[in-house]
Amino acid sequence: MDNDSKKRDLCSLAVNKSVRWIFNQQIPNHRGGFENKNVYINAGDIYNNELLAYEDAIKRKDVNFLIERYSIRRTGVIEKITRKLNCPTRGFYETKIMALVRDDQDARNFVIECLDGLYESIYS
Repeated sequence: MDNDSKKRDLCSLAVNKSVRWIFNQQIPNHRGGFENKNVYINAGDIYNNELLAYEDAIKRKDVNFLIERYSIRRTGVIEKITRKLNCPTRGFYETKIMALVRDDQDARNFVIECLDGLYESIYS
């Protein structure tokens, strides 16, 4: 998959999520009554804004934004990492990463920092 196809694919998935979220926010419910309601979502504008956000993140090399916003599994990066670590399978790669986090304090701290607030968001 070339870079342009990858960009379109990742942005399209992000737009799908955005459109679903916007639509879900506008669904009539028992609190507001169930009157007739038209829902208008301009997916084209959302997509164009998503392309700009993606291109900006690429220019800035904002890895955190890219990881948070787009499906990394669809980029092929996990397969590249697996090959660079000489892992024969994805399962072996996952085991190797878990061992790294367990044995390397810096790696563990990085993962914990990335998960900051997870406990509070789940249990509050």
